[in-house]
Amino acid sequence: MTFKTIEYVIAVHDSGSFSRAAQNLFVSQPALSQAIAKAERELGVEFFVRDTHSLRLTAAGELLVREGRELLAKRNELKTRISGLSAARNETIRLGISPFYSKYYLPAVLPYFRRHFPSVSLEITEEISVVMEQQVIDGMLDFCFVPLYPQNPRLSYEVIHVEEILLAAPRDSAVCTYATPSSGLPYIDLRYLANEPFIGLKSIQKFNEMSDNLCSQAGFKPHIVYETLNWDTVSMLVASGMGVGFVPDVLLNHSSSEKGPQYYHLLGLDALRPYAVACKRGSTLSPLAIQLVEIFKSNIQREKPAGEASSL
Repeated sequence: MTFKTIEYVIAVHDSGSFSRAAQNLFVSQPALSQAIAKAERELGVEFFVRDTHSLRLTAAGELLVREGRELLAKRNELKTRISGLSAARNETIRLGISPFYSKYYLPAVLPYFRRHFPSVSLEITEEISVVMEQQVIDGMLDFCFVPLYPQNPRLSYEVIHVEEILLAAPRDSAVCTYATPSSGLPYIDLRYLANEPFIGLKSIQKFNEMSDNLCSQAGFKPHIVYETLNWDTVSMLVASGMGVGFVPDVLLNHSSSEKGPQYYHLLGLDALRPYAVACKRGSTLSPLAIQLVEIFKSNIQREKPAGEASSL
């Protein structure tokens, strides 16, 4: 049994299905199933109780998930500390991240990195994605964290996270009557929102392509009443009753249940959006820059809302 097998079992447990786990891990479902089945045969146990209605951990699976998380955390910490032994030299890492994501991810990443790599200088640019991508191309940044699509052909991308796009609506909106309850967030059929006012992001931002595609699949073009550069503003304007809007699932961990909007999974639509690190095509990141990306990747996964996997 390898670390990858442990990661696979944990991913299946966290996502609630083999298909969603394979999608989140960017591997084929047969490869994922075969790797887990091989480990089960070698150990003489099963990790999951499989039936047509649910996917539950066995006692062996619960032990593997519980202890496996600690093993993976220790592995990452050991890699970080070993790499830190070679970080005596001064190095400057120039990275970019949007103001929205910096608010939620940097407070956990930067203190950890500075504790382990005190000699490394970090130059952080907070900008919208298309601007940061151009700065990477121009050599002003070593890399940046951006949504995967649409891609710039002069950059290379590596997916580090997959987020879910949700619909936000005012809590007293008539939209709520169209909701389909579930054990987690309710679901909403976007087709019922064709005549609703939308709070959107400005057209220069990468999300607009996905937003237009989601509404197009539902058979309408959204009526945009206000555009902003920040998803926090979208959420706050929706909560004030101004309209509905799309937001990423990270807001589930940071929104007041009393004052914030009601969030919904999008029924029947592919609302998953890969988030990636982008660097100039043909370039190579330094070992310390790669380590920073790994730390960022680990922390961004911890921000994923617990128990809110959608059935897309």
